[in-house]
Amino acid sequence: MTDDLFSNIRIVTSQDGPFAISDAINQTLSATKHELRISAPWMGKGFVDRPRNLHIKGTSMKYLVRTPEKKDARDRTFQAVESMKAIAQSEGWNFEVKFNSDLHVKMAIVDDKTCFVSSFNPTDSGIYYNHEWMCISEDPAFVRRHENYFDELWVNPQNITYRQMKGYYGAKTVDGVPYRKKIAETIITQFDDNGNMILKSKLVENVRKILGYDKEAIISVCKDLVKDGVLYEPDYMTYGLSCSLTDL
Repeated sequence: MTDDLFSNIRIVTSQDGPFAISDAINQTLSATKHELRISAPWMGKGFVDRPRNLHIKGTSMKYLVRTPEKKDARDRTFQAVESMKAIAQSEGWNFEVKFNSDLHVKMAIVDDKTCFVSSFNPTDSGIYYNHEWMCISEDPAFVRRHENYFDELWVNPQNITYRQMKGYYGAKTVDGVPYRKKIAETIITQFDDNGNMILKSKLVENVRKILGYDKEAIISVCKDLVKDGVLYEPDYMTYGLSCSLTDL
């Protein structure tokens, strides 16, 4: 490798000092004037308070986060997002958050000018305790490539909004429709008109990708549909399932 490869990239690691990662994050985010885009599977409550502490005002913020599958992760995610929503309202930010069940990208883009890509999730463990690294660049081609990637992730049809996710885990409806009915309607689209043939072999996974809900919830609705006679039990071996719907 030549030095030219890194001429427009600054690399920071946790070995540079106990606060090296934290200081680099603050330095990068503090330059935000118009828009901040962040992608991270997990996000800690402490991290979401940084924009306020850095006195960022009137900014558009887009956060892309992994859909949490376990209850403790959901609780932490809810706390982080609710905190950010409260801060956004008080600070005058235009704040949006979306969830994707397959997300593993860690990056931040500031005002189309600066981008950092990292190994860490913005949690206390990731920022202060783990062995982590990040690279920061203002190179236009570097920033543009990551902008394009973020925007592709943002419009991914598998994404669900925070309102949808919170609705499923707490409220009775999603977009005005009872969530179990919404799951049932999506399941039915995987069958043909007589309700007796699976169009795709991975029924539960197909529905999970469409809606982003937990596998257990989808299986529960599957069983209820068969039990209630809404769907007929198919010849599951013929259509590639490893078990019947009632055995899922």
